[in-house]
Amino acid sequence: MLRLREIISAAMALICALTTVNAADFKTVGLPGNQRVRISGPIEPGDQDTLIELLRHNPVHPAGILIDSDGGELVTSIIIGQFVRDAMLPVTATGSCGGGCILIWIAGIQRATRTNLDPRELALQADDIQDYLRRMEVDDETIGRLLASPPLSPEQALDLLGATSPNHESRLAERCGALNEQQYDDWRAVQSLVAVDSALNAMAQGMGGGQAMYVVDPETERQAATARAMSPDYRRELQTLQAGITICRHDAVAEWRTPLPELSTGQRSAE
Repeated sequence: MLRLREIISAAMALICALTTVNAADFKTVGLPGNQRVRISGPIEPGDQDTLIELLRHNPVHPAGILIDSDGGELVTSIIIGQFVRDAMLPVTATGSCGGGCILIWIAGIQRATRTNLDPRELALQADDIQDYLRRMEVDDETIGRLLASPPLSPEQALDLLGATSPNHESRLAERCGALNEQQYDDWRAVQSLVAVDSALNAMAQGMGGGQAMYVVDPETERQAATARAMSPDYRRELQTLQAGITICRHDAVAEWRTPLPELSTGQRSAE
């Protein structure tokens, strides 16, 4: 009998060890100017502070969030999701994505996924997340379909929830200003011109003794030619406008505060 109890105790200890959950890992990845924050692992209480501090100490507003997570703690996922929406960040699901990961993914102003999304855990907490989903501009019919869904393929997820938050453009314009459609096309052309000029300068200034190959795709060349036809003053105006939008986005991160302070007050009172 004693031997049986020892075996059971050892088995329980092993199960506890195997199911121990660590907080998510947060890292910046990518080249300067195109850096993203990668979130890996289960979402745990306090992870919102890790993410916010990481972004506040990054001098450049990130290009987006990459997330690979089976889910995790609900309230923390909602706080991170609200932060992602307020900071106007795109989100891409790169690995497994279920539960709280989906709440963060939905918050992206632009959404992409390379993996299936599994909403079954959310169905168990439907009453707690519906108000949040409405704040993320998901209508009641779509909420109902999401919570009743089996795992969704990338195509099914984007068909159901969309690749862009519905009011992103108007929200961005109201908060930070925005390039109109023509200005955006022109800005892309200016960026192509910068890329072409950088390639030419690199070739001319010691890259392989002037023998480096100049390789730019035809579309970039075409857009660069369009930008060269613009007046220098207009190109500078576009640069100034885009710089202002970028600064505004970075300031939105710096000024953001974790919501629900009354929760912390209530917890301290309870203690």
